[in-house]
Amino acid sequence: VEKTVEISYPNYDQYLKLYKQYSTIISCPCTTVSFPYEQFLNVKVTYHQICQSIYTTQFWINLIKSSSIIQQPSPTFRYLGGPLFQLLTSFCSLTNTTIDQGLNNFYKTLFISGTVMS
Repeated sequence: VEKTVEISYPNYDQYLKLYKQYSTIISCPCTTVSFPYEQFLNVKVTYHQICQSIYTTQFWINLIKSSSIIQQPSPTFRYLGGPLFQLLTSFCSLTNTTIDQGLNNFYKTLFISGTVMS
């Protein structure tokens, strides 16, 4: 003899209790089958420390450039440093922008499931 019991809108604890007892036969279709990842995921991004340092600030780049003005063009740190630190700053900025845009797109993506996920 088979008996069907319907529980409307069970909370998560109720579901877990029933699942433990009836895992092979329980059915729990969802009323909402899709929702954006931003509702249940949070990604914490950690960038390389160089991108958070003084070496990627305009102050540092200006300091290096101003010290190279008095020198004749030669392959020294002061002469080559300005463009190299500007390049590093550009890479860090591009990385930040790319990751921010990627996360925004990811968070807007819908997670779809017709049943309870545990």
